[in-house]
Amino acid sequence: MLQKIHSLVKPGARFVDVGAHLGNHTVYFATECGASHVLAIEPHPWTYETLRKTIALNEIQVVETKRVLVHPTWKT
Repeated sequence: MLQKIHSLVKPGARFVDVGAHLGNHTVYFATECGASHVLAIEPHPWTYETLRKTIALNEIQVVETKRVLVHPTWKT
């Protein structure tokens, strides 16, 4: 799936990763797809902090993270 996405986008594309979890797709979009901006959304507290660590360890500057819920009835 990631290879297919890579083949369809141009460098500088912007991505939204809803349910970013630990950041696999977020990192891929930022590093392999040449994203100009990635918005990574993850509501779970522990997973969100791990996502932020993943981004920091990879020294990625184009990622913005948000700890928010997208579904109106799901609770953390």
